[in-house]
Amino acid sequence: MIYGILLESARDGVCEVYGQTIWKRIVQELNFEHESFTTLGRYDETLIEKIAECLAEILHEGGPDLYMQFFGECF
Repeated sequence: MIYGILLESARDGVCEVYGQTIWKRIVQELNFEHESFTTLGRYDETLIEKIAECLAEILHEGGPDLYMQFFGECF
């Protein structure tokens, strides 16, 4: 499990660096029910990897590992 605070920091980083439009596209492509996460909520640990993979597919600027590192820097 992964806490929502980590996913929220990744979301904030994506929105700040790449914009709301990119985040909304990720939300749509991954079929999220909401655009944000509950900071103390618990989520599937593969979710952050899925976000990184989706971001890599959308931006074509690097692989998922690049975005996982980016998420770490956002936290």
